[in-house]
Amino acid sequence: MSGLSDALARLGRAVARLEAAAAARHPVNGRDDEVAAAAAAIAGRVEAAIAKLDRLLEKEAG
Repeated sequence: MSGLSDALARLGRAVARLEAAAAARHPVNGRDDEVAAAAAAIAGRVEAAIAKLDRLLEKEAG
């Protein structure tokens, strides 16, 4: 289970970095659309990672 714990810890740190970057972000030269698209892609990947971890945890507990 330490592998899952490590993965959850890494994911938590990544989310914290993303939140900090989003809070500090200032639009540059009207590129809000590009930033929004990148943020949506990242959010999708994070959601997929969380779903995978949930499945692994259920399998482990099962």
